[in-house]
Amino acid sequence: MSGWDKSAITLAVFLPTFGALVIAFVPRSMDRLVRALGILFSGAALLVGILMLFGFDYGAHDGLQFELKASWISAINANYHVGVDGISLPLFELTLLLTFLCAIYTWRFLPQPGRPKAFLALMLLLETGMAGTFISFDLVQLARQGGAGLAVSRAVQNLIFAGLFLGFAIKVPMWPFHTWLPDAHTEAPTVGSVLLAGILLKMGSYGFIRIALPILPQAAKTWAPAIAILAVIAIVYASLACLAQRDLKRLIAFSSVGHMGFVMLGIATLTTIGINAALFGMVAHGIITGMLFFEVGSIYDRYHTRLISDIGGGMLQKVPLLAGIFAFTAIASLGLPGLAGFWGEVLALLSSYSPAHILSGHVTLFRTLMVFGGIGTILTAGYFLWTLQRVNLGTLPDAWRERALPDVTAVEMMAWTPLLVGILFLGLFPRVVFGTTNDAVASLARLFTG
Repeated sequence: MSGWDKSAITLAVFLPTFGALVIAFVPRSMDRLVRALGILFSGAALLVGILMLFGFDYGAHDGLQFELKASWISAINANYHVGVDGISLPLFELTLLLTFLCAIYTWRFLPQPGRPKAFLALMLLLETGMAGTFISFDLVQLARQGGAGLAVSRAVQNLIFAGLFLGFAIKVPMWPFHTWLPDAHTEAPTVGSVLLAGILLKMGSYGFIRIALPILPQAAKTWAPAIAILAVIAIVYASLACLAQRDLKRLIAFSSVGHMGFVMLGIATLTTIGINAALFGMVAHGIITGMLFFEVGSIYDRYHTRLISDIGGGMLQKVPLLAGIFAFTAIASLGLPGLAGFWGEVLALLSSYSPAHILSGHVTLFRTLMVFGGIGTILTAGYFLWTLQRVNLGTLPDAWRERALPDVTAVEMMAWTPLLVGILFLGLFPRVVFGTTNDAVASLARLFTG
């Protein structure tokens, strides 16, 4: 293994931390330099991540790549053990991309009270924490015993799984632990919402795939039907809640609950197809919903309101490019074939028709949940199309007719273009993700074939 292979992950993860330290020593008055440094260091981390994509062996069937293991705290056998496989690589790259795009966005748009030094330094530190979550393997390798999970009784596994479930379910968030999410998004600045929806929520579902399933496979079998039920409740409930929303940002926040419901349904099937669908759904949701929160933030910057009734329609006449981009992203989010939102959700439903062999006693339940999940997709299309009708179409209200509202700016376009391209590209070429995740997922799913 070359020195590059051993150091690449560490470089990508800790470059943002170094950037935060550099920003800490920049005088507060040098506003533009601070913003430029945020772009520079997040961009450098992304560049390392892109180089890793070219060095990753997509034909390797199992195991870690770019792996580095060094003793850290020998007294408790704690190691600095990092690496990537097909499961973690897409989410790791998504983290680097979204943070870089957020840094570009802050070149012009910065939340109140407008302190770029503190804001960007903390965002770069957050990037290190988020990226580090997807490449850390010390817990998994101390805990797994010969590939068969934690060597404890089934009762103890169920008890441990209950604790993990509670933590991860709140993070996803699953119904009924979702109530914190709409308020968090409502109060968060635009960049905060993008990172929360795009990356931070994924840590819960990634925790199920990376920790709960491989370490506690017997408990996973016991808990899978309950997880599937809660997932489908989230899909239908969130769709109905979206129909009742008046605030555009809260509507997008509730939509995240539903989309993550499809992710959890795929995981609950314990199948290769289902877990692959979940991982694809996590990436697609990060790109699409991150983009939606960017757009809602820009709408608010122009209209100074997020209430659909105050916007009043006619956005297509006033800011046609912004309205068109918003329509494209909303249609992607409702799962139109050919766009990124389609594959994860349709395959999650498909996997519910035939869950893992160890769940053979629950086939009727999973097929019933598939039907209700399908109803959820119809409701999702309904609330997004109704939102577009109320915001984009109709007569332009008199309150906005005489006001000069700028359309999409160059900075916004620079921050958004990679996501818009990604939405179309992943919709047309889903194998880019599935070809990366499949071998690692198949290895995990073998725990549930007996």
